[in-house]
Amino acid sequence: MVEQVVVGAAATVPGPLTPSAALGTWTVDPAAVAVAVLLVAGQLWLVRRARSRGHRWPWWRTAVGAVLGPGVLLLASCSFLAVYREVAFWPGALASALLLVVVPAGIAVGDPLRLLRLAGVLPPRQDDDAGRRLTRRVLALPVVGALAGVALQLALFLSPWWAATLRSGPVRSGTGLALVAVGTLFALPVFAADDGPGTGGTSGAAGLRVLLAFVDGVVDAVPGLVVGVSGAAVAGGWYVAHRLPGSMTAPQDQLLGGTLSVVVAEVVAVPLLLLACRRWARADAAQAAREDALLDALERGGPAVTDR
Repeated sequence: MVEQVVVGAAATVPGPLTPSAALGTWTVDPAAVAVAVLLVAGQLWLVRRARSRGHRWPWWRTAVGAVLGPGVLLLASCSFLAVYREVAFWPGALASALLLVVVPAGIAVGDPLRLLRLAGVLPPRQDDDAGRRLTRRVLALPVVGALAGVALQLALFLSPWWAATLRSGPVRSGTGLALVAVGTLFALPVFAADDGPGTGGTSGAAGLRVLLAFVDGVVDAVPGLVVGVSGAAVAGGWYVAHRLPGSMTAPQDQLLGGTLSVVVAEVVAVPLLLLACRRWARADAAQAAREDALLDALERGGPAVTDR
């Protein structure tokens, strides 16, 4: 008979974690389910509205965004990861990394801000006032979201916050949504499509984004490394008292959790860096074309044609 262990906020843990237990163990996080449904329904409504206004929208953005966004949100919040986090740190660490990195990437692949503009819900960019343009440029710096994500993970792992998520379902749900929100702050400006010619900015600005994407790939590994090798017990020794018989020790569990956090962060960081490099090349080519057009116009003595 499989032993069952009753612990904190989630449902009863059905004994040792085996492949069959991982596939068959589910719980319900009402907040995560509600957000997932709203994301899918909102995306479909906006796509329909944009198309009714004469705009084309790539189907792959909607499909990939739905899988990596709402799909992974439900996986992290309602699967065995949400249940077994009560008796092992690594499922919770993996779920947190998915919520902070993968789910926001999926949301951003759907490019919701551009879709909101095409659907007429938001005004075009040129209609923004100076204050909104400044706010957008600050938030568009990947370093802002990256540092916020690192700070959030460190606070979650190294303070009583993690223990609170184990004891309270609402705290766990709210924490998961906070991870998604902070991760989206970083992912939106990185994964969003260019609106058209000239939106990529100067070559220097694009090169700076490449540097920031590289730094982000390094910085994102910090929380996982700290929690994996620091030796400080997560959640005040909760996992020492609640681990399943025959499972790995608490230090081994914590090392695995930190390693998984690093792996998830770096798996997403690589395509981010490649995307930044691609946009740098496009911005450099566009800037060279503008400069050539300016020189040609000056040689002819006529007005220069620039792409703004």
